[in-house]
Amino acid sequence: MPDRKQFFLLSATLLIAMNRQRVRTLRIRTVMPCRRWLVCCLWISGLVFVAACSRPVSVEDAQPAERVIPAGSGVVDALNDYLQQNSFAQDNSFSETYIDLDNDQVDDALVLMQGLDWCSIRGCTLLIFRGLPGGQYFEFISAIEKVREPIWVSEERTLGWRDLVVSTQSKQQFRDVRLGFDGQGYPESAIAGTVLPALSDITGDRAF
Repeated sequence: MPDRKQFFLLSATLLIAMNRQRVRTLRIRTVMPCRRWLVCCLWISGLVFVAACSRPVSVEDAQPAERVIPAGSGVVDALNDYLQQNSFAQDNSFSETYIDLDNDQVDDALVLMQGLDWCSIRGCTLLIFRGLPGGQYFEFISAIEKVREPIWVSEERTLGWRDLVVSTQSKQQFRDVRLGFDGQGYPESAIAGTVLPALSDITGDRAF
């Protein structure tokens, strides 16, 4: 039979062991709900984030692109480059106007040459320059001969570019013709345009 001292020592050891097991069980039961709660919160936050990112853009959310209007002497520089490579004319007087032809929110340049070297009884040469993003630089697109005023930029389009309606002289008659974009540029001569019926209504912007 163990003595009284050994009995109390054994009883104390058992109580300490049982208490440690109870504390461990309480910790496990306390930690597990916290972890589950944290996982649930993260899962719900993820669903909310995905729903917000995948929300379709409404018409009210879409902002129209701001129109870029050329500034400075960009078209003059482009015109000088063109003249240096393609002309020996002495009189290079001209008038220009800016209209967005290809619907990219950047105005393009229509340059009507008015010097004697550029004009005849049938009309003058109209140069088209495409405005590049930023509105300060231009690239040459077309040179259209035998163009007479009035010159209109029609609301109708061909391959994404607005048609031009100009007057020209063909077979001793003055006619209005429509000039469409062919993917590379406009016709080299207004005479190649589609003849419009007399007194046709033209919807668009007058350039010259």
